[in-house]
Amino acid sequence: MKHILCTILLCGFVLFNAQAQQSKAPETVTTAFETKYPGIKASKWEKLANTTWQAVFRNDNKRILARFKENGKWLEEEYAVNMRELPQDVLVAIDRQHTGHTFKSAIKVNSALHDVYYRVSFVNGRKDIEDLYTPEGTRFTLSFIYQ
Repeated sequence: MKHILCTILLCGFVLFNAQAQQSKAPETVTTAFETKYPGIKASKWEKLANTTWQAVFRNDNKRILARFKENGKWLEEEYAVNMRELPQDVLVAIDRQHTGHTFKSAIKVNSALHDVYYRVSFVNGRKDIEDLYTPEGTRFTLSFIYQ
């Protein structure tokens, strides 16, 4: 019985330690974060993929997610916006392309690869729809995955 209990405790410690390591970003990433966002502290770090880290923080009353490569390269940041904050061209495109759909949410993304774009979600019956728009209202797709 003692042997089983010790084994369970040891496994729990190993799992807890592994989880703690996954939430501590490398120094290159935290330094890049501090350079990009001076004076702001990340409330949470999360490893998304082999070499991609995400910081969660608040600035100007917005909850912001920022992603960095393990080498410190900034990838993007995103935060929720309401429909009133979308550019007029995006609103026109949404009106044309999503008549009858219910607006669900919008995210503004500032990206190193794609500049600024908006991820807008809708509901059509039971189906969720998500589209990406440039500030000029052009709908597009992304075909990359963070690794």
